[in-house]
Amino acid sequence: MHRSSTVVRLGGVLSLLVGLSSVHAARLPDTPHFPAAPPQVLDSFAPNERPCGVNTLGEAVSLIYEQNMPDQAQALAHQCLREARSQGHAFKSLIAVRIQALLAMRFRDLDTLHQAGQALVQQRTMPEYVPDGHMCLAFTCLASGDTQCARNHLTLARNQFTKLQIPQALDQLAPLEEALQSMEAASESAR
Repeated sequence: MHRSSTVVRLGGVLSLLVGLSSVHAARLPDTPHFPAAPPQVLDSFAPNERPCGVNTLGEAVSLIYEQNMPDQAQALAHQCLREARSQGHAFKSLIAVRIQALLAMRFRDLDTLHQAGQALVQQRTMPEYVPDGHMCLAFTCLASGDTQCARNHLTLARNQFTKLQIPQALDQLAPLEEALQSMEAASESAR
């Protein structure tokens, strides 16, 4: 019985993390300065595709959560990856990873969420995305029952969101903290 209540609680936490991702996605910083791509690179993309950029993540959030069009969001992620590879823009790869994380949260794909979290933590292009990675990893650790791992990543996410002065992200970490405390208490009482 305790296991099912934990699963329900984690489902609720996942829903709230989705909210965090969409709030944080809306707060995407300005694109770092990258040299302009040569025109022939931009011309190689389909004429209907808008280039992957700062607004792409917000568009993906809308496609996933408001319009229920995850296939279109996945297409945006693939487009960002293609552009990142052809133009050598690490920023565009990060947008693709963020979209993958959003899709993983939406469909409760813990393996993909874990991979996205690791990619966000390990990247060095956008330090603002590192705490998002720790948040993803905290959730996957919690879902697998590893409270120590979850506590470590939650603490890192909180400290980094504080350092970056993103108060709405701190507010959104509260349900994850609550679920973790509940699991820690249950684990402690089982001893």
